[in-house]
Amino acid sequence: MDEVEAQEVDSALQDDVNQTEGIEVDDKTQIDTTSQACENENDVEVTDLFDADFYIPDCAVLDAVLEHVSKTERKLKTYFRVEKKNWEEIADEYTDLFAENVYEDSKDLQKEQADIKFYLYENEEGNTWVKIIQFDDYAQFYVENTFPDS
Repeated sequence: MDEVEAQEVDSALQDDVNQTEGIEVDDKTQIDTTSQACENENDVEVTDLFDADFYIPDCAVLDAVLEHVSKTERKLKTYFRVEKKNWEEIADEYTDLFAENVYEDSKDLQKEQADIKFYLYENEEGNTWVKIIQFDDYAQFYVENTFPDS
């Protein structure tokens, strides 16, 4: 592809982006992209692995799932990234949703990260740890869930 073709492609892509980025249109209204719903394609698949009700923020993209089973424990580790929320919003959501079961909650404003530990299962069994870190363009969160003894 020569330079002229590349510029035409870039221009066409930018036109597509402008149609959805809150640009002003003829009737003087704004297109609001901040409230666009995101589909959590992986929600059902991943939340089923927890064997309990578990929350995944809107617009989260699943990067990895690791399941570890040994003679003594069963763990599930998941990695997500979210582009439409910051680390503090996600941390507050987890703290609010699991408030009664949170036993450790810390935020580091300078490092822009949070650690939340809570019981996901009844009778304070199993442990769930959510670590949220802010990067320039997205927040990443890691969930490590240790299942109760069977």
